[in-house]
Amino acid sequence: MRPPTSALALAAFLSPATVTAACNRDLLQQSANEFIQALSMGMADHMQNIATQGFTYLENNKPTDIKAGVVSKSPHVAFNRTLADMQVCATFTEMVAPGPEKPYLIHAQIRHNASEESNAVYLIDAIVATTGSFKGFNASETMRLAEEEDWGFVPQDTWDTRATLVAAGAMYLDLVETQNPFGRVAMGDPCQVLDGSQYGNCTSVGATELTYSSRRSVVDESVDAINVFALGERKDGSMAMESVTLRLGVERVRYVHSLSVPIEAS
Repeated sequence: MRPPTSALALAAFLSPATVTAACNRDLLQQSANEFIQALSMGMADHMQNIATQGFTYLENNKPTDIKAGVVSKSPHVAFNRTLADMQVCATFTEMVAPGPEKPYLIHAQIRHNASEESNAVYLIDAIVATTGSFKGFNASETMRLAEEEDWGFVPQDTWDTRATLVAAGAMYLDLVETQNPFGRVAMGDPCQVLDGSQYGNCTSVGATELTYSSRRSVVDESVDAINVFALGERKDGSMAMESVTLRLGVERVRYVHSLSVPIEAS
């Protein structure tokens, strides 16, 4: 399959030349917070640290005017959790707007230019789900379940290495294509999966029948977690944007959050 145009553009965005880093964690968090506030207020112009810069906005893998995307719906974000990757100068934020009139699940990776002191934003990559996006969508239930989990900072002397986290993310997607993803991924006890709005034990996860490409990761060793965005394609040609976040503990998977949104083939 020829990669979609947006996937080719991402390859340029995520080339090794951009992965050099002198990142300011406060600036990364500030941009993530501004995006969250812009969503809730329905005002893209509120993003003072972002809006004055030239950047690309993708929504469900499609280049979009940010003012015409989910921001225009003013979803009130009542829950959020952010990972910050100091090596590639990027964040991942999981957001829930429970509604009831405008319920959304929003996962966003924001990428910054590490070569500039301002750490300017050059890409906001968002996966957006709402009522009807998938069977069983229930933003309120997703928020309730997510709030019960512990994703807090862990002592530095117990951090898993970046290599361990990256390998866990890659292995999860490699194996979930065809079989139970935890056949070779070490499970913790407990190990829980929040798939959209459905909660279960890690051993209940089955194959997605998707082949994943255009993978892009955000790793935060301080919370022992990795998020991976990927473009999934089934044998029938149907496609989906996938977000998978793993929280580890001493090299064992404790939590998995996944969000899959069907998209049009490019």
